[in-house]
Formats: sequence, structure tokens, C-alpha cells
Amino acid sequence: MITRTDIINYLIWKRGYRSYLEIGLDDPELNFTRVQCEKKESVDPYDPSSNFCAAWTQADLNRFLPYLTYRMTSDDFFAAYPAKKYDVIFIDGLHLESQADRDIRNSLMHLNEGGVVVVHDCLPDSEASQSEDHPGGSWVGTVWKSMVKYTKYTHCDVKVLETDWGVGVIEYTDNLDFQIPEKLDLTYEEFNKKKYGFLRIYTDKLHMVFKH
Repeated sequence: MITRTDIINYLIWKRGYRSYLEIGLDDPELNFTRVQCEKKESVDPYDPSSNFCAAWTQADLNRFLPYLTYRMTSDDFFAAYPAKKYDVIFIDGLHLESQADRDIRNSLMHLNEGGVVVVHDCLPDSEASQSEDHPGGSWVGTVWKSMVKYTKYTHCDVKVLETDWGVGVIEYTDNLDFQIPEKLDLTYEEFNKKKYGFLRIYTDKLHMVFKH
């Protein structure tokens, strides 16, 4: 199976990208340490009192914290560093529609020319996996709603690769004069029945999807 890391590394190699930002750093060994880029940074609010970190041991912390560049929310990061630019920004943070909306737009504003935004967890496989209540287990949340909005209501070139829970790639655009609805009026059942109509979903090999 092609993974998010494979897609990121392919784009870095194919296009000669040199800078990478990861939003939402979980286990660094799952993706961050495997990304082959000259400059890599990460953003995560890491709160040891949260449910996400409750089971972490000291060994987990020792493995995680050295790779955490900015310990803050993505919203705070983008506000604090308006001039920072990257070639690739990977979004794997809070998997909620409203947060994904902001992360994508902010990322587009912090891309170098010709850069891309890569988004994880775009294709839930069940009603439960896309619940905003975080039921546990395989949870991808409502990122899919943001991807539909950016496909339908913006000038962006949005692709979703049908692998690894759905990996979205949003091509850089210098036209950010658009508005997306705050909430997408679409149920998961409706989306699941016609997802190939709502999103541009690809199953081809990477060199066929990204020809330049």
C-alpha cells in the first residue's frame, strides 16, 4: 500500500522541494522521521493532560519531544509566524471540519510558489470513523467535509489518493479570494454513496497522478 509518507517523499523528490512542515505530530516514527527533506519542522500543542496523551510513558515522551519544533496549536503558529513559508505542509492535526478548514487555508498562505498541501484522513470507511466525538479506534473525523469544500468552492487543484485513509493533495494557488461554507450540508451516507462525484479520487500510480 502506498502511504502518506510515500506520497510526500515522491513529491519532494519529483519537484525538488527543500522545506517541510508537519501539523499534528503523533509518533514521529510513523511519518516525520521518514520524510526525506532538507529542512523539517513540526507543530503540535502536546498537552500531557489530554485524553490523547494520557497513556504516554516517559519513553514515549523521550521519543516524541525532540522532533517537536513548535509546541503550540496550528492556529497560534500561523499567527505567530506569518512570514514562514514551506514547500510541503502536511496536515494531520485535529480531524474536525472547522479546524481542517483553517489549517488548509493557513497552509495555502504559507506555501512557497509551486508548493503543495498534503492532508491525511480524507476518506472515512464508516459512519463511526468520521464521528466528531472521537469514538476511539480508527478515527479520521470530518476532514472529508473540508476536502469537499475546497474541491467545490475554491480555485485549488484538489486530488485525493485512495490509500492510507485517503491522502489529499492540494496544489498551490495564488488566488485565495474565495469563501467556503462554515458547515457542509452533506451527510456521511450521502457522501459515501457518491464520493467519486464529490472528490477527485485517484487510484493510479504516483507518476500518473503527478505528471509534473
